[in-house]
Amino acid sequence: MIRKLLLLSLSISLLFTGCAAQETAATDSRTAENVGERSELTVVENNNPTQERIDALIDTAMHYYWHGGDVKKVEDEFFRGVTLKGNYDVVEACFTQAILLNPLDTDLQRSLALTKVLNSDLDGSVEILKTVIEVDPDNYDALMQYYVFSGVQQGDFNGEILDKLKNLDKDRTEVFVKDFELLESIRSNPVNTEIKEYEDNHTFVLLGYALDDKGNMQDTMRERLEYTLEVLEKNPTANIILSGGVPKNGNNEAQVMKDWLVEKGISEDRITEENLSTDTVENSLFSIRKAGGSENITVISSASHIRRALLLFTAADRIVNESLIESDRVNRTIDAIGQPDDEELIEASSDSERLVMYRDLLRLEGIWQYPGVQR
Repeated sequence: MIRKLLLLSLSISLLFTGCAAQETAATDSRTAENVGERSELTVVENNNPTQERIDALIDTAMHYYWHGGDVKKVEDEFFRGVTLKGNYDVVEACFTQAILLNPLDTDLQRSLALTKVLNSDLDGSVEILKTVIEVDPDNYDALMQYYVFSGVQQGDFNGEILDKLKNLDKDRTEVFVKDFELLESIRSNPVNTEIKEYEDNHTFVLLGYALDDKGNMQDTMRERLEYTLEVLEKNPTANIILSGGVPKNGNNEAQVMKDWLVEKGISEDRITEENLSTDTVENSLFSIRKAGGSENITVISSASHIRRALLLFTAADRIVNESLIESDRVNRTIDAIGQPDDEELIEASSDSERLVMYRDLLRLEGIWQYPGVQR
């Protein structure tokens, strides 16, 4: 086991030929509440304890994952000899360097593998996950990630791997199988874009979109809001949850969306803000909590985003219900409508959309993208 992980570490180190990094950088904060450019990097010298150096690399990775930054600066000062083209390259470089410091840490290996998925290197991701499960065959999360990403990569899911997953945890695997069936079912259907009248006591959930650096809405959010305004005017008794919490310049998505709708004549009494979520996975989990006893929920987003949203909200409803005492559980109907933004995606799901749906479904079901750090 140790030999194979060391070999993987050695192969990773070849990516860093010429790298003479003497320092690593740490972010000021891991929380999404402090979104914005940091003014300086916290330097950790090579004579600091190993774990401090690894933590600094992880902090830097998470900063660039969330906020981005000066890629050229980090290339020149911390990863000399390596060409970095974007923020995910920085994240990948940080986890690669961390693995050199601790080649036996499979969580670091998986973090690198999932960064490669974000960086459009599915082949590289699958190779790392394959090595992890060769040395740690009972690592359920790694095996499930390998099953999913190798299946998407090859266009065919491996039944032998699925049998191994069932042997490790039958109940959990059966949940995943049902999720995957739901995913493929949602992908096979056109997106519903029709605005219709719903029965009374209906709840809509509008998903936000990133604000610009000045804290103002971008075109995608405005288009979703204009579509949503039509929905609400056609359903005057319905309430709406506005979901999105990433702050920019003192604003957050839910707040900006609420201000826009109120200005257009929608009563504040109909609006609930969900202002903690930072992505679609959290949109679904936190909005379902906000929905309380609502029995009929319709999710609204762009057509190019709505299949993934419907999948995650349906799974999140089950997850949240299971966490409640039986008397508080709600039997819900969840559907979705998409604001038309891409005619091709309205009719058919793309391969890239499918990959993201599988990736986010794993995250929602508890297999974190960056183990112990980021869902």
